[in-house]
Amino acid sequence: MTPLNVEDIDTMQIRVDVRNEGMRAAQETVFLFTHDKLASVARPLLELKGFAKINLRPGETGTVALSLRAAELRFLGLDLEPVFEPGDVEILVGPCADRSKLLVATIRLSWSRPC
Repeated sequence: MTPLNVEDIDTMQIRVDVRNEGMRAAQETVFLFTHDKLASVARPLLELKGFAKINLRPGETGTVALSLRAAELRFLGLDLEPVFEPGDVEILVGPCADRSKLLVATIRLSWSRPC
């Protein structure tokens, strides 16, 4: 896995296709979560970072676009100051907080400049 160099001002675009397999028009909510796989302090198993809604007719497929700012990957460290720790972060998207129903991608972050 190649590290993704980021700065606070960087924004990642996450896109996911959603299909209505039902017989009626529906509105689906797609949630965006992150999980820091190894941090110096305990991190949530799923941390909500955003959501979007999409309306779909029966059989229709649409794309949901979500944004995640690199600065949103900071967290309070042991000294209660915001920190960014390079390493593996899971990006998870789906219709709920049930991990078995989420699409997961892992990215490796590193700073492109000292913070």
